[in-house]
Formats: sequence, structure tokens, C-alpha cells
Amino acid sequence: MKELSFEEKVQRSLDYQQVQNVASLHEYYHAALMHKEEYENIWSRKRDDISWTNNNQKMPNRKSFHKFYVEDVVKMKTTSLEALHKQRPDIEIRPENYGAGILWCHTLTTPVIQIAGDGQTAKGIWMSWGHVTGPNPDGWMCTWAYEKYGMDFVKEDGEWKIWHLHTFVDFYSPVDGSWTNPDTNIAANREKSEAFQPKEDWFESGDYYTGYSPSTVPKMEPKPPVPYYTFNETFSY
Repeated sequence: MKELSFEEKVQRSLDYQQVQNVASLHEYYHAALMHKEEYENIWSRKRDDISWTNNNQKMPNRKSFHKFYVEDVVKMKTTSLEALHKQRPDIEIRPENYGAGILWCHTLTTPVIQIAGDGQTAKGIWMSWGHVTGPNPDGWMCTWAYEKYGMDFVKEDGEWKIWHLHTFVDFYSPVDGSWTNPDTNIAANREKSEAFQPKEDWFESGDYYTGYSPSTVPKMEPKPPVPYYTFNETFSY
């Protein structure tokens, strides 16, 4: 690639910081259960092929992504509050209590970010330690979480937006258990769960990443981005 001018280096530095900020904003919106606001503010508004992929599912377009990330979280907050109300009748089922008891935290560390040579797209990967807490019909889900992120970004009207997001989940492990136990490693057992089997045609089912188990061998996944000029020269997360 050609040597960048001073002005191009300055712009590249600004782009890098803005891409990191957008990725971090995703985590803050997610932690606050503000998926609708996130969808409206930091995801691409011009492309229909926005996507979310996890270990066993892919939401490959705007319609399926919206159902998964916006519509289904509304249903989740309702069922979660109903479960909490059964344990704590003093917490009433009403709109202002939707989301009560839920605590999601996914940190972003060790970024590797590449800005395209043409300045119109970008790619990044991150490691993420966190935890997930929430009421359910059986009591409470309290888990440690370890996953990695691969994300593609597109610049629209001078602002960076999320285009594709792929979570590479190694484990969701109960805080009183061990992620070395395949029976309690939620990520390792997702493909066996009815909740993760395709019941409709709005998402695709596949083997997009194999989470941690005592028999897995570490691999370089997600693939780190390398310098590229236009997006058709690289791969998609």
C-alpha cells in the first residue's frame, strides 16, 4: 500500500478512535437493554445486509436482525419480569419494571482495528470478559461469560456504523460451576437446546464457531483483520 500523507494519517487516527467508540457504545446500549435505540443510532441505516452471527445462528439481513435484536428483547424483558414477580411479588408487572433484575456486562479488550485504504469501511476484533445475570422460571441465571467479537463497519454520511457483528462465544458458565464442565458450559451446549433450533425461516442455523471444551485446541478465531483497500478485497465477519 502507498505511503499515507500526513492528512491521511490524521484521518486514519480519527477513524480508528471513532470505530472503537461505536464498538464500545454497542456494549453500553446492550447493558442498558436499549436495543431499539442502538439499532437506530449506531447500526447501518442504508444497507439491508446488516447481520448478527453467533456460534449456531446467523441473522443475515435487516428483517431477521430486527426480530432477533429488537423485537425479541422486548419479549425477553416481559417474560423475565414475570419470572421475577413470582419470586418477588412486591416487584409488580408494569412497564417501568421491565428489565428489573437483569445485569449484562460485556467488556471489550485487546482491539485490533483496520481502516480500509479507501476510508469507507473498517474491521475490528476484540476479546470480551463479562457476566450475565437475570431472573428465569427456575430462579436466577448468574454466569461468567467469555467471548470474542469480529465486527465490520461502514461509513455513512461521515459517521461510522456497525455493518456485521459476529460473537465467538467460548463459554457462559454458572458462577458456582466450571467452564471445563461440558454439561454446564452453556455455549458448548447451545446446539442441543430447543431455544437454539430453527423454528422459523428468519434466521440461518449452522456451525459458525465451536465454543470451549476440554477437548478444543485454541485457534486464531476470529481472524485478525489485515490491511486492505476496498471491502471486496477482504472477508466478512
